[in-house]
Amino acid sequence: MPVKKTPPGYGSLEKAIGKSMDLTEFGQDPNMRIIDDKLMMAAMKIAIGQELTQRQMECLAMYFGERLTLKEIGLRLGIGKSTVYKHIETGKAKIRQVLMYALAFKRAMEEDG
Repeated sequence: MPVKKTPPGYGSLEKAIGKSMDLTEFGQDPNMRIIDDKLMMAAMKIAIGQELTQRQMECLAMYFGERLTLKEIGLRLGIGKSTVYKHIETGKAKIRQVLMYALAFKRAMEEDG
């Protein structure tokens, strides 16, 4: 599966998300904290590059990177506030799923190693 190109201006979306929020906002349990930064950033890149739609990337970048409100994002994109919310929540769920896979991978490697 080809990796989608991150739109211009959103190249550091995974850094913005990683730096601007506590991962518990994605709904992870406290065990998620054992993922090191390098693995987390790799998982974020996969989630962003392969799992998110263009609109989800835009909304997440504006929300976490630019710290815009749902209303401000909606005005900029010409969509309603509730639609922005759905894009953000769906995008966060996709990222959460990839991070959970990364945690499972790390645990499996530790058991084998």
